[in-house]
Amino acid sequence: MIQIVIFSFNRALQVEALLASIKRHWKQPQYKLTVLYNTTGGDFQRGYDILQQEYPEYEFVKETRQKKRYHLIDYFTFY
Repeated sequence: MIQIVIFSFNRALQVEALLASIKRHWKQPQYKLTVLYNTTGGDFQRGYDILQQEYPEYEFVKETRQKKRYHLIDYFTFY
């Protein structure tokens, strides 16, 4: 299985174009896709909320400012 991680900041429209393209053109039968994103709030957050509704098969993780650091390994699933 392939793990795809997409990083995004305030660019839900570009992520939507990428997700639509992956869904339409990628014929790989097994992959897991995670969008790790952050926003400055307001309309930017609403854009990602809409994406989560349009693409429920993908995982969306909002980055938060915590003392704990994010490690890529936390977003991978090994089989």
